[in-house]
Amino acid sequence: MKPFSEKELVRYYRTLSDLEKTNISTQLKNGDGFSVLKSSAKRLNLTHKVIGKLFFEYDDMDGLPKPIHNIEVEIWDRDVTNPDDFLGSSKTELDGSFEIFYDPQDAGKMDQPDLELRIFETRHKFYKDGNVRERNRMIYSILGSDNVTQEIYDFGPCKIPYWEYDPNTHTPRVLITDEGEAPQGYAAGRSLKMVKVLTAVELKKRIHLAQSKRISINEIQNDYPENLTLKMEKEKPGSSRSDDFFVDCLLNGMSANIFDRDPINPEVYWIHYHWNSYEQDGVYALPNIDIKLKLEEGKFKPTEITVALRKKGMKEPNSPLEKTTAKRDDGDKWEQAKRIARVSATLIAELDMHLCATHLNAEQYAIPAYRNIRENPVRYLLFPHIKEVCLINHSANQLLLGKNGYVTRATGLTEKSIAQRIKQVLGTLDWNNWKPREILIKDHVHAKASNLYWEVLNEFIDWFFKFYNEGIRNHWDEIKLFSDELVAHSVPAFMCGYLRQTVHTHDTVSEPKANDNKDSWYQWNERLDLRIPRPVLNNEPKAISRITTSNTASETDMANLKQMCAYVIHHTTFAHWWSNSRQYDEGGELRFTGLGLRYGDQGIFTPESDDSILPPAEDATMQLWISYMLSNSSYGFILKNEEKDIHPKFLEILKKRKEEFLKLGVNIEDIPSRTNI
Repeated sequence: MKPFSEKELVRYYRTLSDLEKTNISTQLKNGDGFSVLKSSAKRLNLTHKVIGKLFFEYDDMDGLPKPIHNIEVEIWDRDVTNPDDFLGSSKTELDGSFEIFYDPQDAGKMDQPDLELRIFETRHKFYKDGNVRERNRMIYSILGSDNVTQEIYDFGPCKIPYWEYDPNTHTPRVLITDEGEAPQGYAAGRSLKMVKVLTAVELKKRIHLAQSKRISINEIQNDYPENLTLKMEKEKPGSSRSDDFFVDCLLNGMSANIFDRDPINPEVYWIHYHWNSYEQDGVYALPNIDIKLKLEEGKFKPTEITVALRKKGMKEPNSPLEKTTAKRDDGDKWEQAKRIARVSATLIAELDMHLCATHLNAEQYAIPAYRNIRENPVRYLLFPHIKEVCLINHSANQLLLGKNGYVTRATGLTEKSIAQRIKQVLGTLDWNNWKPREILIKDHVHAKASNLYWEVLNEFIDWFFKFYNEGIRNHWDEIKLFSDELVAHSVPAFMCGYLRQTVHTHDTVSEPKANDNKDSWYQWNERLDLRIPRPVLNNEPKAISRITTSNTASETDMANLKQMCAYVIHHTTFAHWWSNSRQYDEGGELRFTGLGLRYGDQGIFTPESDDSILPPAEDATMQLWISYMLSNSSYGFILKNEEKDIHPKFLEILKKRKEEFLKLGVNIEDIPSRTNI
């Protein structure tokens, strides 16, 4: 047996089980560590080893092989007639290299080993006392040679398809091919919940699709369960169309808009929906909308709505617009303007706030996290909340997006302009300096609940970082790799032309003018902080800030990591739940709102009874089916902790604030643990 080098002994030590390490720990402390390891290796007759390097299937953005570090690898003897024999294990180094020592006699005295390399990912569960249990799941295997006799067997560079970026998307998406498998699967309970909830409405939807040429809007509506607005109308006619409910939907509903001050008149609050910069299909009306509101006796009251509409059939971006302004005392015109604004708000809620800010936003953090974080305890914090999001996003590729997706069919946007909008919205999202919106009035329930949840998150994360401080710092190299990859794949930072002219950006904020109130109208919370510099790669400013630039953690780096974790968990749990759970409340009545209105026979300023502006039957039933599915088939909740992978300390801290949430009408038992629907 050849003598072991110090490097080999260090790698050998990493292959030992916790029990084996414990058994020799005293000797290591009291004597010469390398002598003890040499003796141990010799006693186990570890005369042979396999070596190699593990890489991702695709090279990085610079065209260089990307190592897979800190992942569990095992060497086995394949046996056709008898059970396979385990020979040894190790973990890959930062450069992807591995060495596994083994005793060839473990393959049988009359047999030479037929080698197979098996790669494992590690999952975790928490006991009630906070102790963690880990288990491995095999994700890939690579066959070596048969009847191996040489002392050193080299597997060479091994590439495996694992959490790969899709090279054909404009935003960071995981690669899931039609022929291959996703890198993750749904929990069994989630699939069962979908079947249970959707059985009845799925049958109705199919009947509607088969009868689409002869079924009416009213018949479709009556086949689905009553939503919130229909129940309100039954109990008190007109209540769901009132100005008060209109404002409550804008402030606390599925869209939960941010209210800015009017840049021209700071006594007025302003909401703006901009769509004219995009290519449109010419069939659905998609006007720019301006909503003005005033505070009157502690409540917001809408005062005017301006609808800036293209002529029917005009498809080009930045087409000429005709403006119509309705005011609160304009009777039917006012009611029709509110409906047009509701539809635009619903599209904002579905496309910007739901799909982009929670689903696709989470995916761009999930991919580099799973690719890079394995030893760092931050995986215990993040992984329960980012799992399964890539799977549900992949489903949206066909259901919502693309040429035949529902968003494409049921709005004025085209496949091209939807992709453009998604990229731009992601370009406005960053963890850096993010915090929940300001609480504007007593009835601002969404802001109050969001801020309260943010407090809970930060209390838990502060505790977590103190408890796992040593492990987080010791494995900071993984956070550096995660940060580098996150930024490298980030979309470009986006700022519309209006903001460039009206708010301070990084170029100008360093030298503000005296008494300059240029930004006083603008609500910075929950938005990209334009006042700080962006990371620049290949002359392109990126939307997402760097967490760190060092392989060792500074106090600023640690604060950045905590902020990023709070941001991701807030968006994958509370923010997603808020918009998603209210979809059927507001989108479950076809005449109340939807994603789009067609130009119709008399334009879009027309009574609710005018079916010519509503979607055709096949899209109408899809609207109700999708909104019902999204609001009623959640699975996986923080407090239930079905997979036991959330640290019990989070549950403990959240439960302490239960009564405070209940006073806001929020039952914390309803908040999901991740974005998987």
